[in-house]
Amino acid sequence: MTSILQSMESLARRAEYLQADGTVVPLGSHNGSVTGDEVKAFYQPVDGRPINYHGEEVHYGELRQFLKGVRRAGGQHVIDVTGCRKRFLGDLIALGLVDGLEDIRTFDLLAPANFKEPWRMLLHELAVAPSKAFEYVDILETRIMIDCSRAVVIRAPRLRYASLIAFALAIIGVVLNAYFGLDSEVAKWVNVLAQFATFAGLCFVFFPPRNV
Repeated sequence: MTSILQSMESLARRAEYLQADGTVVPLGSHNGSVTGDEVKAFYQPVDGRPINYHGEEVHYGELRQFLKGVRRAGGQHVIDVTGCRKRFLGDLIALGLVDGLEDIRTFDLLAPANFKEPWRMLLHELAVAPSKAFEYVDILETRIMIDCSRAVVIRAPRLRYASLIAFALAIIGVVLNAYFGLDSEVAKWVNVLAQFATFAGLCFVFFPPRNV
C-alpha cells in the first residue's frame, strides 16, 4: 500500500510514473495520450487524502465471519478480488448470495496489455482510449449472476413457504366466503393475508434478496 500511495503522489504532483525497478518515467504527450498537466489534474483529487490501512491475516475458516463483520459495520466498502486467487472466487460469490455481501469487484482490462510501456495501462490513459478500455465489474451484478440468483431464490425454502401459505390462505378464504358470505370480517382478513403472502412471494421472484 505504501508503494501505491507513493506512486499516486508522484503522478498527482509531478506527472511521473515510478517503475518497479525505481526508474522514473516523466509522462506527457510525448509518450502518452495526454499532457503532463492533464495527468496531474486526473490524480490530484485523491492526492493527500487521509488513508488508514493495516494488514490482517484472515484464516480460511474465519473468512465468512470476518466478511460478515465488514457488512455489519456498515458504511461504504468494496471488496476487490482483482488479485485474489481463483480458488477463492467461488467462496466469495457464495457469501455474496447467502450472506448478502455486496460490491465484490474485479478490474477487467479490455485493452491489450502493454508491458513494454506499462504507464499506458494507467487509468488516465484508459479513460481517454477511443473505445472502452476497462471496467470495474461487480461480479454479483452480471446478467447471468442475477438470473442465477433469482433461480436460487425460487428454489429456496422461503419462497416455498410463502407460496404454500398463500395457497392455504386462499383456500381458507374461499371456504369462509362460501360459508359466511362475502361480508364476513373473518373472510375479508383471510383474503388480505392471502394477498400479502402472494405479494411477498412475487417480491422474492422479481427482487431476489442476496441472503436466501
